[in-house]
Amino acid sequence: MACRITNPLQMNQKFIIVLLLFSLSASFLSAQDSTWIKSQDKRSDNFISGTFNSNRIVNGQSTLNPTKGSLFFMISHQFGSINEGGYNFFGLDRSTIRLGFEYGINDYLGVGIGRSSMNKTFDGFLKFKLLNQKTGAHHTPISLTFYSNFAVTSLKWTDPDINYSFKNRVAIVSQLLISSKLNSTFSLQLSPTYIRQNPILSTTEDKNTFALGLSGRKKLSKMGSLIFEYFYLFPGYAADHFENSLSVGFNIETLGHIFQVFLTNSQGLYENSFIAHTNGKWLNGDIHIGFNIVREFQVRKMKSYKKK
Repeated sequence: MACRITNPLQMNQKFIIVLLLFSLSASFLSAQDSTWIKSQDKRSDNFISGTFNSNRIVNGQSTLNPTKGSLFFMISHQFGSINEGGYNFFGLDRSTIRLGFEYGINDYLGVGIGRSSMNKTFDGFLKFKLLNQKTGAHHTPISLTFYSNFAVTSLKWTDPDINYSFKNRVAIVSQLLISSKLNSTFSLQLSPTYIRQNPILSTTEDKNTFALGLSGRKKLSKMGSLIFEYFYLFPGYAADHFENSLSVGFNIETLGHIFQVFLTNSQGLYENSFIAHTNGKWLNGDIHIGFNIVREFQVRKMKSYKKK
């Protein structure tokens, strides 16, 4: 029998406790890195940059927003699982792909669209920066971004006994992205997540899914860093029938490009898929090789450039 959360207040209390602990740890650990903190001017506000250098940590979003007038073009690619063996070239014969764009309307609001080959899914989203981490006169230990994704499958269905109405093809994801650059080389992010969907093929599947993501980046050099991402499913239908998503990888930054290569037990490339419908188990070899390529373009020139 599925274990379900019947008291929303209990869920909210867990989130509040986790967020408080995260904020306290961010303040404490930042204070420990005296070299990094001393380089900041305490007399005025200094916004912290370089918490994450890509709009995605692995599969999930980071708190990074495109600046005003900039455009991110992203290619995401994941292969089949390596336990498919040599006949399928350890998963490389099979793959899913997503193409996406993200544009900065201003320095706080970004919008994006994408299309994934899995279930022929289109998605659109917005990201709104609520808070920036900063040191100085008004010290703020975290950055805070609200993210909302709307995904719809366009896959053709043939069963006449199933209702394929538009609302049954839609999934809506809402996240509060909370990150902190704890020192000059290490950043963490928490991602409380709510997913709402109307399942097509199962009348018993819960329409609501709650999850909590923990992601991070460890800078190794000027261009390279380690990245990881984990999404925990709270008790309910999704937790009883699917696996928690776990991804680890390497991030390479060059002029104008971000290249990420990683291993993950998820094959989906949009939130509803990789958070709520991951089937792979790491211990069984259900591991997918994946990569992201991000290219940034400056669509609108900044005012400083125009003056020059």
